[in-house]
Amino acid sequence: MSMKPSLVRVTPLVALGLLGGCQVVLGLEPELRLATCEEGETYDATPADCQREVCKDGELVTELDPDDVRNDVNECTEDVCEGTTPVNTPRPADAACGLDGLLRCDGAGKCLGCMDDTTCQGGPAQPCAPITCQQGICVTNTAPPGTPLPDPTPGDCRAPACGANGVATTVFAADPPAPPSPCIATACMEGEPQSAPRNAGTACMGGVCDGSGNCVGCLETAHCGGGTMVCVGTTCVNHCTDAQQNHGETGLDCGGGCPGCGVGSPCVVPTDCATNYCLQGICFDPGFGG
Repeated sequence: MSMKPSLVRVTPLVALGLLGGCQVVLGLEPELRLATCEEGETYDATPADCQREVCKDGELVTELDPDDVRNDVNECTEDVCEGTTPVNTPRPADAACGLDGLLRCDGAGKCLGCMDDTTCQGGPAQPCAPITCQQGICVTNTAPPGTPLPDPTPGDCRAPACGANGVATTVFAADPPAPPSPCIATACMEGEPQSAPRNAGTACMGGVCDGSGNCVGCLETAHCGGGTMVCVGTTCVNHCTDAQQNHGETGLDCGGGCPGCGVGSPCVVPTDCATNYCLQGICFDPGFGG
């Protein structure tokens, strides 16, 4: 249960003075402070310790809780509290136990007369405290705290596990949800899923992350692998087709390593021209007028 802070009023500060020989209240200024919990709410920070914490005047106060018992998953004991001590008192001899109450308690906390594990199970199965039949006695086998259990809801940053006394509980786990995008990282923080965009430039399938959670073709020309490829917006394109005169082109998308330019276009070397003739910096057609 989460604690919701609130403001609580504490003892007021009173200033006294004299006015005309009479003592009077000059000021009344209540002090406000931030409470750590909501009034009346209860918390059980330590299960099975016969105590609970109750919110009073904005503070948690420890008090006895006779219902906060230690469940030993044994039909032949009573789970009770003696003050702040949880105890498991044996039920009377001949008390019913086992499947359908067909077995009997021995008065010392044991269920007698079983033939197999099935006859010992008088209630719902306890994954952290399975009961087995050993030499005619039903024996509770408590799993060590922390023993993991099958997780019915993967990706919620929590997982079932065995706690103290064989009671199944839920613990925080490194169990983050699957990221919705390769450019979004997910993690767990105190049992809550967290997500954030990966850094701009992080490689992803087919490109790089843009820093906002999207996988794009590029953010800069260096992401395009070199050669004639350049980054336009977030897409890698051939600079010979980007409708811009750049990267050494002598004309718009021609010359300078791109297809040759037409007659009359500027040129530096013959290959800048479609005719493969460059005369005084201009592409020309040697057969023109021939």
